[in-house]
Amino acid sequence: MKKIWKKYGRNMKNYDDGTFSNGFTPKIKYWKPELSNISPPAKIGDGSIIHAGVHIHDQVIIGKNCQIEAGVFIPNGVTIED
Repeated sequence: MKKIWKKYGRNMKNYDDGTFSNGFTPKIKYWKPELSNISPPAKIGDGSIIHAGVHIHDQVIIGKNCQIEAGVFIPNGVTIED
């Protein structure tokens, strides 16, 4: 658990279904966040679900209520709409 807190901050909330959310974007759920690489400048909309093993770069915009499945790589300049 220390790795999760170090990477995502002390405000990480553990939900009953096994997902986590950080204090900055509490409406986003992360599955196994310690296995993902999500750049802080990336913009992720409320209600989105990010699965394990995801790589999201700096200049990425993900809309509201999106689901990013396991193992996905999203490079700079990509926009995923609501």
